[in-house]
Amino acid sequence: MLGANGGGCLVLGGLGLLVVGFFAATWVLFSPGGLLHDDPNAAAKDAAAPKGSDATFDGETKSKSAEPSAELTQKFASRSGLVVAHYPESFAASTPEEHGVLLQRNLDKHEGLVVIDAVPDPVSDQLEETDRVVRLASAAAHDGYRPIAETPGLCHGEPGIWSGGTYKVEGQLIGYQTRSCAFMKDGVYHRCSYTAPLHRFLAQEAVFKDICEHVEIKARRDQ
Repeated sequence: MLGANGGGCLVLGGLGLLVVGFFAATWVLFSPGGLLHDDPNAAAKDAAAPKGSDATFDGETKSKSAEPSAELTQKFASRSGLVVAHYPESFAASTPEEHGVLLQRNLDKHEGLVVIDAVPDPVSDQLEETDRVVRLASAAAHDGYRPIAETPGLCHGEPGIWSGGTYKVEGQLIGYQTRSCAFMKDGVYHRCSYTAPLHRFLAQEAVFKDICEHVEIKARRDQ
């Protein structure tokens, strides 16, 4: 994980623990998926996506096929090919495990990370069951984790579950806040989570939501 630099940026050790906890949960709970390809029916599916008053990642109903904003100049795919992340150049991308993309930055007043995961054939074919187990496994990695009650809402145009929480890391004075939205599509469990220091969370949430909203989703070749 990124550490402090000469400009006095905060060490992302606390954020790093969250990432380790979440990816550890997916390694234990999920089975590997197959090869992927672009979905030829993506445009039709976008047009048929649920519409309504539920919140999406950017707070309004929005097409999943919306073009990335000018700020999201970079792109990075998971090793499985299930998802492609679009993000600003201030973030660095990596693939801690096959089905996920990790985006993190450690600039002055802009510390944070985004975890994008897409896991085929999860532990349950029911979103509520799978997401509950993932949340429990992630929270268990943090002493003093305080969850925020989950609520239904649109995630990337799909019916999903919003959740989040706060936690502190031993030896650090600052706290962290995290927020996630998860949904199930074509037998794949999708989750986009973002985390930042509490005192800088709201200032950065708009760009985190924009990243989550513009994740490209690929169809499974084995279906």
